[in-house]
Amino acid sequence: MEAVMPDEKAMLQFWQARLDETAALAQAASEADPAPWTTDATDSGGTGIRNRGSGLVMAADGEPLWDCESSNSLCMTAPSARHVAAHDPDRALRHVAAARARLTQLADALAAGHDSYDLASTLLPLEILAWADHPDYRQEWRP
Repeated sequence: MEAVMPDEKAMLQFWQARLDETAALAQAASEADPAPWTTDATDSGGTGIRNRGSGLVMAADGEPLWDCESSNSLCMTAPSARHVAAHDPDRALRHVAAARARLTQLADALAAGHDSYDLASTLLPLEILAWADHPDYRQEWRP
C-alpha cells in the first residue's frame, strides 16, 4: 500500500475543513431558522434595482441584495430568493454528508495506489475547486 502524497494529504485536509465550516454554518442557520426554507418568488417578484440600505449580504457590485429597506422581512430579487431557499440548511448538511463519503472513498483510493490512485488524484482537485477563492486554497491544486 502506498502512502498519500503530502500535497494530496493537504488537499484532503483542506476539503475536510471546508466541509466542517459548511456544516457548522448550516447547523447554526438550522437552529436559528429551522428548515426547510421555501420561497414564493415569481419571475416578477422582487425588484430589478437594488436600493442602498442595510443589506446583510452584498453583491459583487457592492449593493445589498435586500431591496425592501423598511420591511421586517427579507425582500430579495426572485433569483436571489430562489437560490437562498434552494440551499437551506438541511440540503447543505446532506451535501456535506455526501461529500464526506466521497472524501473517504478518495482518501482510500489514494492510499491504495495503482488504478484507484489515478482516478482519485484526478477527482480530488475537482472536488475542492468550488473553494478556489478561499485564502487557504493553493493555485497549484487547480485542475
